[in-house]
Amino acid sequence: MTSIIAFFILIGVLITVHEFGHFAVAKMCGVKCEVFSIGFGRPIIKFQRGETEYRLAWIPLGGYVRMLGQEPQENRDSADVGRSLMDKSPLIRILIYAAGPGMNLLLPFILIVPFIALSDQTAQVPSSDVGAVDSSMPAYEAGLRGGDKITRLDGQPVHAFWQIKERLSQYQPEQGTVKLGIERAGHDLINLEIKPRAIQSKHEFLGFEQTNYLIGYQVDALDSNIAITSQNSAAFKAGLR
Repeated sequence: MTSIIAFFILIGVLITVHEFGHFAVAKMCGVKCEVFSIGFGRPIIKFQRGETEYRLAWIPLGGYVRMLGQEPQENRDSADVGRSLMDKSPLIRILIYAAGPGMNLLLPFILIVPFIALSDQTAQVPSSDVGAVDSSMPAYEAGLRGGDKITRLDGQPVHAFWQIKERLSQYQPEQGTVKLGIERAGHDLINLEIKPRAIQSKHEFLGFEQTNYLIGYQVDALDSNIAITSQNSAAFKAGLR
């Protein structure tokens, strides 16, 4: 149920941003926008503000902006002369139509900038150091241990966890094994061959079954330093320092 709700929220955001792109550029170019609708079909909610009627409709799988002049036989008031979509130049019409997809392309950048600006973790990129290894998984069976540092994957240098994760996500069974180069306790490079294991899981948001190929280790990304701020805390009384 959560996955279905998340899906419709995501679709709703994408539709709203897309249609707002058309709407905003049309207004800036002097085109009269008669209806701004999120969803199709019978409206659940509608209200008039200025010359535009805003709607939230029953079928949340799309939306539309109805602009003056989209219908060839449409009647127009004399006050609306020059405000029709078809009264505008081809370049302006192209800009209006392209603004919807353009806003969808801009959305990820608009969302990520505040996270980067407000986060104090941006410098803490997880390294390729190995934290824990699952003893039931192929990495442990091949000899990978906590404290190792992965320096190469299939002959290519790696420096961060995301590089390893990205390359393993592209693994196909016909490749056989992946080759890891590791450093252990300052020793020279050790080469390991690991065959990733197919693990079935459910997609976090959409709920469909997917196959991931995993080797079974956790990145060493957590700081083990502990600060006890109160001597009355359960951790302090238990002897943790």
